[in-house]
Amino acid sequence: MNRVEKFKELRMRRRRSFLCIVLFVFIILAGFTTVDYSLNSIMNNEKRISVISFKRINDSCISIGIMNMNMKIDLGIVNKSCDKIKKLLKQ
Repeated sequence: MNRVEKFKELRMRRRRSFLCIVLFVFIILAGFTTVDYSLNSIMNNEKRISVISFKRINDSCISIGIMNMNMKIDLGIVNKSCDKIKKLLKQ
């Protein structure tokens, strides 16, 4: 096998490996969306995909849901921290 054939074979292997990785990622993402859709339709009676969801509960609280696991974040604390950082940067 000469040098040209060797590098041609390496290019083909690299291309096949890249395509296998892309196919793997696509299959995983398709599985996540299918599971999320079916869980939402069974548990919440909603026919939609919501892998990541944001809901505003009130003015100072927001709910972030990832795969139907919710956590609440108090925006008052975040706003106070941002104000402190702004004051420090202005000095």
